[in-house]
Amino acid sequence: MFANPVFRYFYLPWGLGLFVMAWVLLDARPDYCGTEDFQPDKQHSPVVAVEAPPENVVFTNPYFPGCDGLTGKEKRTCSQHNLMDYLHRHAGYAAGNPVHKSAGLVVADFVVTPTGSIQDIQLLRAPDRERGQDVVRLLQEMEGNGIRWEPATRNGKPISQRMVVRVRYNMVWAGSK
Repeated sequence: MFANPVFRYFYLPWGLGLFVMAWVLLDARPDYCGTEDFQPDKQHSPVVAVEAPPENVVFTNPYFPGCDGLTGKEKRTCSQHNLMDYLHRHAGYAAGNPVHKSAGLVVADFVVTPTGSIQDIQLLRAPDRERGQDVVRLLQEMEGNGIRWEPATRNGKPISQRMVVRVRYNMVWAGSK
């Protein structure tokens, strides 16, 4: 009888559920059922801390150079366009067998320091090792090419901020390097 799958998968869970439901209904105590006469202890009552409202914090993101005189959304769009233009101009397939060219998305992140330089480059995703190394090379060469980012600021003071860059390689496009 207990080996029967119908009993094991239908009647046993149904009977157990019915038992638990009856136990909960018959064992209800007024101290935790939401009655109005229930008062919590003073020693166990929650303490609510009142904090001062946060001050107005003015925060700006880091910008790729070349967008002087722009502000807001226009500066962000210009910065993204200039960064992608730089990456596409300098990126390329690694030397080797042209048959083994791979395509895909490379995702890397890095820290823009308060001085505008790039540090702590980490490869998050790459279709193969050569594509990932190419993007890491591009980010490392920015400082050698004289490119300094405009750092992120908080209340007018430069701070470090982590950025993410995505570069898509395809089989049609191939750079010069």
